[in-house]
Amino acid sequence: MRAQLTLPERPSALYLLAVLDIIAVLLIFFALVPAVAEQAGVPLNKMKFSSRMDTIVPEKRVSLFGRAGSPPRFHLGRKKIKFEDLADELMRLKEDRGIEVLVAVLDQNMKFGLLSELEIVADQVGIEVIIGGRFEMENTGFGGLGETLPEDERLSNE
Repeated sequence: MRAQLTLPERPSALYLLAVLDIIAVLLIFFALVPAVAEQAGVPLNKMKFSSRMDTIVPEKRVSLFGRAGSPPRFHLGRKKIKFEDLADELMRLKEDRGIEVLVAVLDQNMKFGLLSELEIVADQVGIEVIIGGRFEMENTGFGGLGETLPEDERLSNE
């Protein structure tokens, strides 16, 4: 005679209730621990959702805006500048104003090699670089509402 294997019965609702109780206790525990810990005077390392830009004194940073094209166009603050002159201008600003950070806002079509060169220039000058970017809104209409620009007005990297 051969033994037959049978599948176990489906767990009853009583087993599931125990699991739900444990989940509820854990949720309550982790929700109350921070409140009780603060009242007890225990310092908590809460995650901050702010930008690093808040920690940099405005007088110690300068912005570089770049737009791809042939040749790429750059503005250091409000002044139009050639990439070749960037190192000298950054050095002058470091000596005059004591800048420590270059915030580079570049569009999505900027050549990757140019980003590397930008980091090398900033390293030679002795300042930190924060690279940000503008993306699809540059190639779309006002506020990105779906109006696209004609093909000849789009940014290109060629």
